[in-house]
Amino acid sequence: MVTAKKFRTKNGYCHIMADRIVLTHNGFFGRLSALAMEGQMGRILALFGTLSIVVFYFAYVIYEKGETYWAFLFALIGIYMLYAIIKNANNSVHPIILRNQITEVIPLDEVKGISPPGFEIIFKNLSGKMRKRIISLPGQFSKYPDELKLAKKLLREEGLLH
Repeated sequence: MVTAKKFRTKNGYCHIMADRIVLTHNGFFGRLSALAMEGQMGRILALFGTLSIVVFYFAYVIYEKGETYWAFLFALIGIYMLYAIIKNANNSVHPIILRNQITEVIPLDEVKGISPPGFEIIFKNLSGKMRKRIISLPGQFSKYPDELKLAKKLLREEGLLH
């Protein structure tokens, strides 16, 4: 039987095993994300790309009507969406990461009210490309406020976090 250390994530658990890290999801949203993603970040990026094209189109139409303020606002939103695509192009949504492929684990601090604490795992995928997987932990308003301490402790014990 395989023994694993585990800690709670934002929507499931992270199981740390001797040869891999496995992320599991709980509840309706976990099953929904598993169906929607199937381990492919390209679908999400394609959706964002399509939405950014629509936003730029609306910016153009509004500009043609002479409403410069709203056109500028829509253009800024479109530019931000393109920035998000570029920034997240190397992200991965695969639930299994082989430990021998991990190059670095970076702790992410919580930004109160904006983003939960977590970890960024940088690893090589099976194709040899560098990818990163973000593991979000329960935030300060959840019923599990001490998960960050537990997760850091387990990652240090396993030699993944320095």
